[in-house]
Amino acid sequence: RDDSIKLARTYIRNWIEFQLISEVASKNIDMDNIDKMVEQYRFDLIMWEYSRLMFDTNADSNSQLSEDSLFVHYETNRNRYKLSSPLIKGIYIKAEDNAPRLAELKRLYISADSADVEKIEKTTLTGVVHFDYFRDRWIDWAQVEARIPIEIGASPDDYLRTHRQIEVSQGGYTYLLDISDLLPSGSVMPYEVARPIIIEEMKNSRREEFDINLRKQIYDDAISSGKIEIRCDMGI
Repeated sequence: RDDSIKLARTYIRNWIEFQLISEVASKNIDMDNIDKMVEQYRFDLIMWEYSRLMFDTNADSNSQLSEDSLFVHYETNRNRYKLSSPLIKGIYIKAEDNAPRLAELKRLYISADSADVEKIEKTTLTGVVHFDYFRDRWIDWAQVEARIPIEIGASPDDYLRTHRQIEVSQGGYTYLLDISDLLPSGSVMPYEVARPIIIEEMKNSRREEFDINLRKQIYDDAISSGKIEIRCDMGI
């Protein structure tokens, strides 16, 4: 009951404030300009919704982007796709301090031998809270940094250049990170990292081109059907 009363009072207070502010504001601002902005917003909203509907139902617009076209775009524009933060490959482990085979784990996780990695997965994971193998894919450093209780200072790049293995114990857990590869900030993104960005850009480009053609088609149809008649030089 108390919550319902509080909710009702809040609703009433907000409604009153809105009415009072609207009344005061309407006497002090140009309402004609507000009406024009509302009308323009309404027009933009109608056009956007109609364009979205037509785009979504257009077979050509929704055809899949080929891998070749994505890669060609990447190769042509690769210098546009620069890293804002470092990328790393490696192995990350979080284990309990009393994990029975922690000493062996510390020896194996920095090994480049695939047999040692396989041994980690098969025999030493007792007491391990988190094991992530990503030597075969790039991960943003920020994702890994958030898992490890360390202070690296203002420059992750400077820190990572001199810390390719990280071992931290805190709160009953040991955190292990081996960095096998590093791409510093400012480097060109690998294709697999840039790919989702390129897909989004190319889809947006398709949408923009579709919008332009749709507007032109509507205009040309109105001219040819006699719905509108132009009696001045449009400069087109």
